[in-house]
Amino acid sequence: MARQQPGKNTTTEATASVAPAQEETTVSENVTPEEVAPQPDAAADSSAAETPIDLSQFEAALTAGLGTKNPENGEPADDAKQVVEAYKSLDGVKAKNAARALVGTKQDEAVDALEIQDARYYMAVGNLLTAAKGGSKKAAEPKAPVDNTDVYAQRLAALDIARVLAAKPENVKDDEVDEKRNTFYTEGHPQAVAYLEWLASDKDTRGDEPEVPKYVKDAAKISQGSVARASAGGGGTRRVHEGPRKSPAKHIVAVFADQPSGTFLSVGDIVSTKSDEYESGEASPGAISNALKAGDKTPGIEYTKPEGAKSFGGLKA
Repeated sequence: MARQQPGKNTTTEATASVAPAQEETTVSENVTPEEVAPQPDAAADSSAAETPIDLSQFEAALTAGLGTKNPENGEPADDAKQVVEAYKSLDGVKAKNAARALVGTKQDEAVDALEIQDARYYMAVGNLLTAAKGGSKKAAEPKAPVDNTDVYAQRLAALDIARVLAAKPENVKDDEVDEKRNTFYTEGHPQAVAYLEWLASDKDTRGDEPEVPKYVKDAAKISQGSVARASAGGGGTRRVHEGPRKSPAKHIVAVFADQPSGTFLSVGDIVSTKSDEYESGEASPGAISNALKAGDKTPGIEYTKPEGAKSFGGLKA
């Protein structure tokens, strides 16, 4: 028998031991496409991410709640139950985040438009949604009583801060500011009081909106938080006339009684003039405008806006 060489045996054994590893490598490198795990989840996630979020039902509930809010302080009725339920029914975190972002946007728009009660409504709803963020079914904790002293003090502080931080445009004549400010205040205060009375009046009978400067409207709307309509549970008060019904037409006639022919007085001038019918600033600009337009009880006084005048008023024949 031929003698076997030790070196050849070693080589044979090494080859045999390595062969399985090579075979495994070959199998690994030649895996068929069917054996590769598909990844449908990634495609599904991408498709889902591109699907628009439907907030139509939530926005409908939000808008409906705005119409039933407390007109005195903007608080949602029934803790915005319908809005919260619509929020909880949204599927997924992204949808809920989009809903809260929508509320924040509407709050900012209300602030820009000086719709203070609407802004308070959206702020309250936003707080309720944040509390419901986890989708908990636990009943909400009873709210602590509102401290009206704090509310009023905070409101005054906010107005003071806003005045100090008021943006100053370029080319302002500083030496004229105080005088003009006092003039605007003297003219605008009674108009703002009357404008508030018009806002608080019944929409079906209060007549046309008074023609007052924008800054007067802004002041009236900003102050709505502290000037409330007379109602049960209202946090604020407003002046309410008690006694015999007064006549805007008689007030107009009285104001023009001592004026010479050709005199023009704006609605604001008539409102701010005292007569036996009304104190200064007590008459509603809307009522004065309507009486002038009717003309049947203000003979010799024409409702008009002469050239150069800033607003409508009465012109004595």
